Amino acid sequence: MCRQPILDIMEHMNVQIESLTPDDWLEVCAIYEEGIATGLGTFETKAPSWDEWNAARLTHSRLVARDGQVLGWAALSPVSSERVTRVWRKSESTLQLRRGGAESAEPCY
Repeated sequence: MCRQPILDIMEHMNVQIESLTPDDWLEVCAIYEEGIATGLGTFETKAPSWDEWNAARLTHSRLVARDGQVLGWAALSPVSSERVTRVWRKSESTLQLRRGGAESAEPCY
């Protein structure tokens, strides 16, 4: 059982939530590819190009979490272009911790 309080972990992090921009794409794409490799992040078999990814996501509510580098991202995608269902949205997000993060930590459930 993990006994380290979340607040102790947060004292050592300086995570900022910011808007995702095209300049973030290389890091976001790397995280996307990690999700493909594990089979846990997406059903896709290859990462899209920036143009494909950009066209498939709503232009608002694109976020990255960063602590010097991009740790994770979140974006909204439309479910349907039908006028009746336009209010429904799906969320697509991932958080991939880099070296020294979850890979070396004791799992917490």
